[in-house]
Formats: sequence, C-alpha cells, structure tokens
Amino acid sequence: MSTQIHPFSILLLVTALCSNVIVLTNMQKHRDKRSQVAVILMLSITLWMVGEAIEYFNTTQVAMLFWMQIQFIGICSASVIWLMYTVVHTNQISWLSPNRFLGISFFVLISLILVLTNEWHGLVFSQL
Repeated sequence: MSTQIHPFSILLLVTALCSNVIVLTNMQKHRDKRSQVAVILMLSITLWMVGEAIEYFNTTQVAMLFWMQIQFIGICSASVIWLMYTVVHTNQISWLSPNRFLGISFFVLISLILVLTNEWHGLVFSQL
C-alpha cells in the first residue's frame, strides 16, 4: 500500500481531532437528549472526515474504494442523525414516529447497501 501526504487530508484529520474534543467536552458537561444526539452526529461527521482524509493518503484504487465506503457510512448516518437532532432541538419529538423514522432510514439503508456492494453491480461508482 503506497501513501502520499496531501495537505487537505492533514486539515481533515486536525478537524476530526477538534470534533472529538467537542464530543468529549459535550459528553462530560451535558446529559440531555439534545446533547446526546449532537454527540452521535459529531461522531458520524468525524467518521466521514477521517474516511475522506485516509482516502486522500492512499494511492491504490482498492484502498481508496475501501475508505470511500467507510466515509459513506458517516455520510448516510449523518443525514438521518441530523434530522433527529433537528426534531429534538425544536421539541417536535412526537413528529418523528417509529414509522416515519423507518421510512426515512429505509432510503438511507438502501443507499448504504448499494455503496457497500458496488463491486458486484457497479451502480454507484461505475468509473473507478
């Protein structure tokens, strides 16, 4: 596995480290529902940033595809968690019923499954 140093990847790793500091601080100081969802959201975004940064470090196509799939886990989960955070932050928790949550998560899970099984069908990344 060959690697390269990319300035943007270093910036992403520093940002991910700052995000983790915010997560740890938030976990220690706040225990309410909004803070718990914010912590999960920050962890999801951190996974996205770290996956992107490590993808920039790699030069082989197999390694880049692997880290692209890892970061897509963060991307997919961030969208659903962002909605959860918005609902909790605006005090509309009753709006997010289990059926609505499953309906929204269904499309995200389908996207994630398509990305993780892309080497079999090539529907998402066809030109890698």
